Parts: sequence; structure tokens; C-alpha cells
Amino acid sequence: MKGLMVTATVLLLSLREGASGADQRIIGGYQTTIEKFPYQAWLIVVSEKSYYRECGGSVLNEKYVLTSAVCGQGYLWGDSVYARCGFTNGAESTENSPYIKGQLKTHPKFNPNTMDYDCGVVELEENLKLNGKTIAPVTLAKVGTELKAGTKLVVAGWGYTNNKGDYSQNLQAAKVVVQRYGICIRYAKDLTMRMGCVEGQGENPCTGDFGGALVMEDTKEQVGIASFASIKGRCDKYPVVFTNTTNGEIRDWIKKVSGV
Repeated sequence: MKGLMVTATVLLLSLREGASGADQRIIGGYQTTIEKFPYQAWLIVVSEKSYYRECGGSVLNEKYVLTSAVCGQGYLWGDSVYARCGFTNGAESTENSPYIKGQLKTHPKFNPNTMDYDCGVVELEENLKLNGKTIAPVTLAKVGTELKAGTKLVVAGWGYTNNKGDYSQNLQAAKVVVQRYGICIRYAKDLTMRMGCVEGQGENPCTGDFGGALVMEDTKEQVGIASFASIKGRCDKYPVVFTNTTNGEIRDWIKKVSGV
């Protein structure tokens, strides 16, 4: 299993080094540091055949990381989930921000066809070393928090910086705005009360960022989990759908699994 992790790490570093000359933005966003998003987690799902999926996540406490269920879609016996927290740039030493193996639990009602209930929690085998500076828990907004159209949110991650699939070495962030239901349903036909959509001025989360936290710009409380692009492969010009973590069913399940 150690060899599997080494192989996956080499693949990921190779991929990211290849993207170093690319437009280093989340999708039209800006470079930032882990100190400004200390709850941010980087997750990879690695199979025995060295296939991997990369996702974002948010630290709930020293034992659990919140992410999307789709991060583990196709998750099979023999696959491994690893979380890394506390770093800004992927090339930094893993001495202070090691990979920690975990188990991904997905919401029992998750529907991969409609993406409803897209919520997952990773239980880590070793506790994170919370230091309040580079690794700290996110604050979840209260159930029922209203997300009106126009609400300003922020999302961070190491995902795609353009539609071609160039990843970012450095942590990026984007400012996005909650869109009206009428706009969301135009692109995401299966939208439910547990979903919403956001779009920025050319800024959006994309592949590799999904699973990451959408937080209120003013309070920094998490209100959503980045889920999927409403138009596949077009994160730049079309809304991105998120799971609403202030929904009662979603929030109750998170608390049941993690205690948070």
C-alpha cells in the first residue's frame, strides 16, 4: 500500500509540475495562502491500478473531513483515500503536512445520476494536528441559513485553472455569487432543494476543487460543497452546482457521522 501511495504521489506531482506554466488560477480566481483558508483539504482517491481522483474538502475536526460523495464515485474495495492539509503549495515538504489515509463515507441517499445528496465525510486513521494557523476546523453555518440570489461566497482549491485540465500547484481562491433558481434550473435540470448554483465574473471552482467548501465572504461560515459543473467541461462561463450544507437532511447526516 505504501508503494501505491508513492506511485500516486509521483503521478500527481508530475501532473502539477506540467501545469506550472499555465494560468495559475482556480478558474479566473487569485492565488492565496493556506493561512487564509486553514480548513482547506486536498483529497485523492487512489486505486490499486494507480488511477486516482482528486477533490477538495474542509476540515471538520481532527478526525473528519467534509467533501462530496462524487469524490468517491466508483470507489471500490482496495481503493484508498488520502487527505493532506496545512500547505499552500503542493511542492512543499510533506513533513509538516503529511498524507493521512482515511475512509470515505457517502450520504446514503446520494444519487450519482442527479447528484442529489452529494455529500461525503472522510474519517481519518490518524488525527490531524490542529494548530489554528494552517490547519483549523471550518465553521458550518446554521441549518436554514438563507442563501438569497446575490449572496457572495468564496471557494478555494488546487483544481483546474482552465477547461483543458491544467491543475494549480498553489492554492487558489475564487469569489462567486449565488444565482437565482431560474438560472440554475436552466442548466441543472435535476436541481433540488438540497442544491444551489454559483457563478463569478469569470471565476469558478472546477475539477479538483469539487468537494471543497463554499463559505460566506463575510462570516467565512461554510454553506455549501462544490459539486459539479452544470455544463461539463465549461467551468468558466456556466454556473457550478453546490450541495447546500444548511439543508436539514444534509446537516443532520454530517452531524450523525462526524459529531459536528
